[in-house]
Amino acid sequence: MLPDRIIAEKIEEQQWLEKINNEHVTVMACSNSDGSLKLPLAVIGRSEKPRSLKNIQSSNLPVFYASQQKARLNRKIFNEWFEKEFVNRVAGFLTERNLPMTAILIVDNASSHLAIKASFGDIKTHFLPVSAAATSLLQPMEQGIFQTLKIHFKHTLVTSVLNAREDGIDVIRYLRSVNLREVIHWVNDAWEEIRPSGISRCWEKLLPVIRENQNVRNASSQTITSSEILCALHRIDEFKNLTENQVDEWIAYENTEATSSTIMTDDEIIQMVLCQRNEDETNDEEINCEDENEVTGTDAINAINRVIHYFKKSNCMTGLEMCNLYRLKGRALTIKMKS
Repeated sequence: MLPDRIIAEKIEEQQWLEKINNEHVTVMACSNSDGSLKLPLAVIGRSEKPRSLKNIQSSNLPVFYASQQKARLNRKIFNEWFEKEFVNRVAGFLTERNLPMTAILIVDNASSHLAIKASFGDIKTHFLPVSAAATSLLQPMEQGIFQTLKIHFKHTLVTSVLNAREDGIDVIRYLRSVNLREVIHWVNDAWEEIRPSGISRCWEKLLPVIRENQNVRNASSQTITSSEILCALHRIDEFKNLTENQVDEWIAYENTEATSSTIMTDDEIIQMVLCQRNEDETNDEEINCEDENEVTGTDAINAINRVIHYFKKSNCMTGLEMCNLYRLKGRALTIKMKS
């Protein structure tokens, strides 16, 4: 999660890397060309019944969750997702808008996709060219969507680590405490942050007419530099000796992991750690510090954590309601880090 693989040799006690939670998941994203229909992310983990998701019904999760021994997408999972998620949600979307029941799912030629039915009525599939180079150039999700998703995820992760450190929790202890439930909500929040305009822009190589007809704007409303990312990571003791070149390498390495075809520039990297949002804030900062009733950022975050814990135990909230609580917690973390 953090830039451990690249800068481990710079850390005196490398053993800490072996103590963190090395669990991983596979994430699959799907959207139509103008971003008006973003399907819930598909998340594949190793465990069929993760402890952190105990007593949580799948319908209350903000994602489509499936399990596989190595947390990889296989044919069985893909077919299940296609029939239960893609077909149903696309059909509902078309019906609501009184559109013909016609759609094409564009996928690459991965082995996990090849067993899929060629069509489901007039909802059909179309495979990209076999060439890996051609796929990376044409695949819309590899034109910046995956990278943006990961950067939003990093924003939440690093901000959470910083908050834990301020509360006296070391990096190892905190990272070991991160569970699948939190990861699901973090990655879902990251998906929610991706705007339709950004999705449209990533379809332009496959469907150039979209950009011409819709006058798509760059999805990045705010920018952040490598220096700002470095400054945030320097607040974590284990990464205080990082250089800006190492941060750049970390970003590039993560992009390679996701088979992204290009390295985004600073102008295209949006909303990382400690980045201010373009939304109106309340004037809480103007509250008199001497007010004995002042609520600190830590107070707010602890209160939200208690609310999340309460409703998780009661199992009486919808998936959307729980997502809103996690999103509220993320906003509180960001405000705290800015103050």
